[in-house]
Amino acid sequence: STVTIKVSLSPRDGADVINRRLQVPLDLDPQRIPLNGFEIVMGMVANAFKSELAPGCNTRLGYKDEEGDDIVVSSDHELGVALMQQPPIRLFLSQVPQHGF
Repeated sequence: STVTIKVSLSPRDGADVINRRLQVPLDLDPQRIPLNGFEIVMGMVANAFKSELAPGCNTRLGYKDEEGDDIVVSSDHELGVALMQQPPIRLFLSQVPQHGF
């Protein structure tokens, strides 16, 4: 199935937030966990933001849960939990220097 995901990037230089709406083809297992979905989403996000991402930085995806907490998405299972939100799914992309947080 195809899932609509809205991804927001806050550039490190303090510029305006950049939003992209992606149509992501995902195969879901019976528990609605995407199969290889994290890899697919990260590839599409990297491509969508390639001109905005700083060289030498890693990226991290996350979302705000129903309690307002920032939740990191780093696996198919965590992506499946994020997909349980009301559509469109809103994810936040952040840039992390390679040497750590």
